[in-house]
Amino acid sequence: MSIREALPADVDFLRQGLRSLDDEMRELATASGFHREGMPGPNIEALLQRELFFIALYGDEPCGFLSIWFSHPAPERALVPPPQQATINTMYVLPAFRRRGIASRLLGAAETRCRSLGAPGISLGFIDGNQPAEAAYKKAGFVTIRHAMWLSLD
Repeated sequence: MSIREALPADVDFLRQGLRSLDDEMRELATASGFHREGMPGPNIEALLQRELFFIALYGDEPCGFLSIWFSHPAPERALVPPPQQATINTMYVLPAFRRRGIASRLLGAAETRCRSLGAPGISLGFIDGNQPAEAAYKKAGFVTIRHAMWLSLD
């Protein structure tokens, strides 16, 4: 198992994975009583254009990914470099590859990259009730610092 930055050849895998992730999150949200009818899914093309993606490979087969949004994608161009803020926006491991340490490896790659860019920390969010994601994040050292809430206007 290995981790690398995404390549143009990975775009189709990422598009399908982002759709699958959105489907799973809709199911989880509905099961926990959170109504998402009519709520838009991710803007997949925008994610692919603005975020750094890491790909997990099992042999040569892509089996998961993680994306990071940086507040300043090119800090080296600034006269006075701004503090870099990093947010893990998406992480997904194909169901057949779960519980093999892939999420931990993806999170480790993200941490290494964020440190190299001078980020003081990494933020992320996940749908309440997603215990596997919460367990993976806690295992990687993430702690809860706030809760977010949603009011549906449907």
